[in-house]
Amino acid sequence: MKIFIINGGSYNGNTSHLVNAFVEGCVASGHGTTVWTLRDDETRIKVCRDCELCREKGCYKTGKCRIQNDAFFERLPKIQEADCLIIASPLRFGALVPAVLTVRDRFAQPYYTGLDKGSVPPVPAGRIGGYILTGGGSSGPGFDRAVYEIKTGFMRPFCVDRGLSLPSVMSLATDTVPAKDDALATEEARNLISVLEAVQGLPRHFS
Repeated sequence: MKIFIINGGSYNGNTSHLVNAFVEGCVASGHGTTVWTLRDDETRIKVCRDCELCREKGCYKTGKCRIQNDAFFERLPKIQEADCLIIASPLRFGALVPAVLTVRDRFAQPYYTGLDKGSVPPVPAGRIGGYILTGGGSSGPGFDRAVYEIKTGFMRPFCVDRGLSLPSVMSLATDTVPAKDDALATEEARNLISVLEAVQGLPRHFS
């Protein structure tokens, strides 16, 4: 399985700790992983221009994003080649961090606008996805909004209606217990690949 991970966390923070644990589990199970840490490219990811409004050359007509000279465009082929997409993000006031939301907009807008015009090719069968979230204080309890953004902005364009409840790992008390000290979440991250392997191929809908 080819697994692409979009990591919106800092290099040595809570989210990256769980991402690293997940990668360890993937490697031990013989799966290939690519981690895109958005901080490496945060000045090179352009925001969605909402250019489908022009109705001529934008994604409304082509189903493809017109911005082709930034880090997202460079990474897009790897995302499209993947069998599994994992979204990893800290929570800020219950929401995904801005860098992840920027990538979400770029990824989802061509899909939904192209869908209206019938210009989006079918999503390959067998793809799956999941997420890793960290947060504390006021961010922890309000994660439903972030999960909704992941489902609609990433998973539906990537794997449409595949999955059960999306396989996930969450450490939501990082203001008092850092993820590196959250033994349960760390173990769940290492074992997440087993959950994904079990889900792959099941004809279910998101819940």
